[in-house]
Amino acid sequence: MSADLLDVGTVAAHAGVPVSTLHVWERAGLITPVGRNGLRRQYDPDVLSRIAIIVLAQRTGFTLAEVGELLEHGSGPAWETQLSEKLDELRDRQAQLQTAVTIIEHMLGCHHEVQTECPTFLRTLDHILPGGPVRSTDSA
Repeated sequence: MSADLLDVGTVAAHAGVPVSTLHVWERAGLITPVGRNGLRRQYDPDVLSRIAIIVLAQRTGFTLAEVGELLEHGSGPAWETQLSEKLDELRDRQAQLQTAVTIIEHMLGCHHEVQTECPTFLRTLDHILPGGPVRSTDSA
């Protein structure tokens, strides 16, 4: 066994994840130990780069299955398609989060006695549901 190999505990500590997470990633086929030292798994130091990709992908919203596909493709049309789809999804989430931030900021600074009766807040509600306004626009 090479002295350059990393013990599972060392890999977990460096990655900032519990050993059990490494086992989950291993079962998902995302990482592979190269041997054992007694009962402890041993990894090639290159696993840290792969783990960084896994962590980044998960932070970006990829599921473990999607991370596996991403790592499998590595590059090319299927990889670009997967990344483009995730980018579209992230942009949608970004827009939703920006709307939420704007609403909360407004509500925190709103001077209406009952903030949920604020005209700005009520106009925002009209754009939340896909079916359109939640209030009748008839004032007759």
